[in-house]
Amino acid sequence: MPSGGNRTTRHAKGGFSGALGAAIRNERFNQVGYKMARNLGATDCPKNAHMVPSWEDLDEEAQIKQIAQSTSVTDQDDLGALLGLADLAERDFTAQRQNVRIIDPAVAIERAGLDKLPEELKKLPIPTRPAWSKTMTAEEVDRQEKLSFLEWRRGLAKVEEGYDVTMTPFEKNLEFWRQLWRVVEKSDVVVQVVDSRNPLLYRCEALEDYVKAVGAWKGTVLLFNKADLLPRHVRVAWGRFLDAAGVKYFFFAAKEQIAKNEEAKRELTILE
Repeated sequence: MPSGGNRTTRHAKGGFSGALGAAIRNERFNQVGYKMARNLGATDCPKNAHMVPSWEDLDEEAQIKQIAQSTSVTDQDDLGALLGLADLAERDFTAQRQNVRIIDPAVAIERAGLDKLPEELKKLPIPTRPAWSKTMTAEEVDRQEKLSFLEWRRGLAKVEEGYDVTMTPFEKNLEFWRQLWRVVEKSDVVVQVVDSRNPLLYRCEALEDYVKAVGAWKGTVLLFNKADLLPRHVRVAWGRFLDAAGVKYFFFAAKEQIAKNEEAKRELTILE
């Protein structure tokens, strides 16, 4: 996923990590996990547990498919990208005469002297879910989403070729984008977690546009993680900048919560 307003800059891999992720996981465990473990008996099981297939029940092909769907793909060589696009387009490539040569990709040369980036490079698009209806079959929806994703990939390739630039790694696994689409459709507010030390690098304006396109009533918020690393006057400056731009935001620091959790653990250890 291109990041930083979808510029040609590096995007951090998805998922919660660090102090923020730990704080969220601990909160969920305290509210749900402990109560569930305490209330369930030895022979009890969560509702609908029988509907979740176990790993052992899946055949080898299904296991490979499940691994592929849950694996992030942010960087590929030319051959991997070609085969990935061929899979989306439902095409097959067969080597003739077994005369195959794989050439290492050339090292991208960073262009200097670009005083002003073209608009197309300032705000690259993200793949969006194409329109669908309840009358469509699952196969039709799947096919339509793959074609739309393929067109998005081709569009980025044209930008690379037209401006002689190289995109930094972005998510190429369609399943991850599908998860984003479902989250946006089901959410009233979408929160973008950005690093307080360089928030605009991680802010994705194309995502904000997509959220509004899905539902005008939906909103987006920037969460400044690790806000304790910023001096107060810097936080005030960011607040003024975002207020002027009409962007909703709030600052977050897990430092105090982590200290409280550690203190609670020490007290529990003493009591035991």
